[in-house]
Amino acid sequence: MKQTPVLEGAFVSDPEPALVGSCCRSCDTVAFPASFTCPNPRCSRKDVVAAPISRTGRLASWTTVHFPPPPPFVAPDPFVPITVVEVEFTSEGIQVVGPLTGASPDRLRTGMAMETVVEPYYTDDSGEVIGWKFRPAEGGGDE
Repeated sequence: MKQTPVLEGAFVSDPEPALVGSCCRSCDTVAFPASFTCPNPRCSRKDVVAAPISRTGRLASWTTVHFPPPPPFVAPDPFVPITVVEVEFTSEGIQVVGPLTGASPDRLRTGMAMETVVEPYYTDDSGEVIGWKFRPAEGGGDE
């Protein structure tokens, strides 16, 4: 089955799933998704390069969405509530939002270790659309 990324260049699956952002060569500010210019208002240089983001981070926040988000999100019919988490990547100084997978929201605790995975978001006539999700890290590892 054909797999299409939900956002081209935002993640890799091999050798391990990981997000890919950008990093300013002048001030080391990291952005996700990748930016063509530095997002730091004190810098605003255009000298950025692709930058892998740590595979694990810490759970900062989460919420469960009980209604279908607007397009381009493709909701199943009938809609099943989804939990969205915000993961802090301390080494990079950023937080990234993504769907929760592999755990019940009842199991979530602020500060717990989370890891990035790549899984299908949905399937359509052209195949699977894949993207990043977060799940509790095995063994509660650190960044």
